[in-house]
Amino acid sequence: QTSVATAALDAATAVLKVTTKTSGLDAGVAGIKKSIESIKPGAGESAIGAADEWKYVQYPPHPENPYFDLSRMMKMLDGRPPLNEWFSPGKFVRAIWRLLQAVLVIFAPNNDANAKDPYAEIYGLWLKEPPITPISETDRAFAHQFLAGTNPVMIRRVHSIFEVQDCGATPLVRRFPYVESLVAKGNLYMVHYNFQAHSPRVVESEPEDWPHLCFSPTATVLLTVKEEGLLMPVGIQLGDEVYGPSDDNWLYAKMTLQNADSNVHEWVSHLARTHLTTEPQIIAHHNRLKGHKLEPFLKPHFQDTLFLNWAARLTLLKYVAPDEPIDTAQADAAWRESSSVADSQFSVGSCAITKSIQDYWIGYSFFEYGFDKELQARGFHDLDNDHLPNYFYLQDGLKLWRAIGRYTAAFVDETYRDDKDVQKDDQLQKWAEELAHPDMGNLKGFPSPIEDKATLAKALQTTIWTTSGLHAAVNFPQFDFMSYQPNRPSALLKNMNANCSDFNYIQQHALPTESITQSIATTTWLLTLPSDHCLTDLPNSETRTFSKVYKDFKAELLD
Repeated sequence: QTSVATAALDAATAVLKVTTKTSGLDAGVAGIKKSIESIKPGAGESAIGAADEWKYVQYPPHPENPYFDLSRMMKMLDGRPPLNEWFSPGKFVRAIWRLLQAVLVIFAPNNDANAKDPYAEIYGLWLKEPPITPISETDRAFAHQFLAGTNPVMIRRVHSIFEVQDCGATPLVRRFPYVESLVAKGNLYMVHYNFQAHSPRVVESEPEDWPHLCFSPTATVLLTVKEEGLLMPVGIQLGDEVYGPSDDNWLYAKMTLQNADSNVHEWVSHLARTHLTTEPQIIAHHNRLKGHKLEPFLKPHFQDTLFLNWAARLTLLKYVAPDEPIDTAQADAAWRESSSVADSQFSVGSCAITKSIQDYWIGYSFFEYGFDKELQARGFHDLDNDHLPNYFYLQDGLKLWRAIGRYTAAFVDETYRDDKDVQKDDQLQKWAEELAHPDMGNLKGFPSPIEDKATLAKALQTTIWTTSGLHAAVNFPQFDFMSYQPNRPSALLKNMNANCSDFNYIQQHALPTESITQSIATTTWLLTLPSDHCLTDLPNSETRTFSKVYKDFKAELLD
């Protein structure tokens, strides 16, 4: 597949050189080829056959901090995924074309010295400027993104003021004491981030324009729905400092909080909660469900995930520390080339990211992270009657969650006559046992043994929701909201705690550099590449054994 990708890249480049005059094309193509090379098998790397039994392995300590134990993270595949788990040749070609689109637009902007906003120069041709209102323009846009932005899984309804105080945000309550009355009315919402336990950077030297520790170790925002039905911010607490909408440095407070959300979103809400959580399930599916009717039922929902996870570990989270301290421009360049997307484009850095992922997994339980239980844990107790305006993740997600539930229940009814049939299915029970076993899948909370049809249907519903609805919610809005870095900065280059109301001043002194901006736009444009198949277009080769069940599910989704 990498050979196909390289050949496709060479062919497309030859055409583009004839038809365009993009100065950045050669450099961009070289970068793409380097990315392709980075996911080729390494020397001595174990190759896994499609017919082999796949093994689980623990994440080793991260090279940035080799003394920090990551043995409580989820399990991953031992070795490189077999080629049948990689992108199809067609998807590789689509991915290369998408990268070339980014090269043509992002790395060869208009370069207009008089441009009012250089961060908007990345748009043009295929990469249309997203129809969003940046947080710098209105507080309404800032609040709305917690409902319908890239990370709609953080906002919670507050039922007791002690919930706010337990997050260390007592100063926020003191500054805005009326929030206690909002709690009584069921109209106080909170988003909280905590990096306090994780030192984001332990390296001694980095390039000057790299992200540094310029975000708050804790960040909290309180929000309420105003009379006009719009969610609006009450105030923000960063560490021990509190900011309100009337403060001079309110804009920078909003950007700092969005920076925290951006880091949590990309590495926990997206990578950990969807991709890495699903990996043990894919391994158990391969090992224990061959020839079982569940095999084709689940297979389409796992497509490409093993390859993407493996590639992410090589590119997004890799960390190769230099042998010598950085003290020359050449060494700076070598460091930049060797390190990860997380280190060069995000505030937190690879080491703290792996710690945060482990924290998530320590608290993980399979059914508790299903759509319904997860929302209820965030204070949305009555899903049918919770009318937080514009919270489409809840409102539309509930419809999809229930449709998936009816689909999995119909499949189970077609496959098993009664609960005893489920209990006697030895292959099914061995699959569940492997998933739940702490030395194998270690999928905490997964039922083993599976005693009845209802439990099996709920387990299938939870898995399919994670790989479809949840992943779509946290993945596909990324380019729209993240490519314009003043809206959602992945990194901040300087702390500014006073006189930060001027957007131009913030842009010049704190927002990411041009290279970070270009890289984030390219990364998010690639990550939002559509899948080969969606829920309404699953391949017939997989659905033919349960075609009536799938036909009814598809009809419900398209109705």
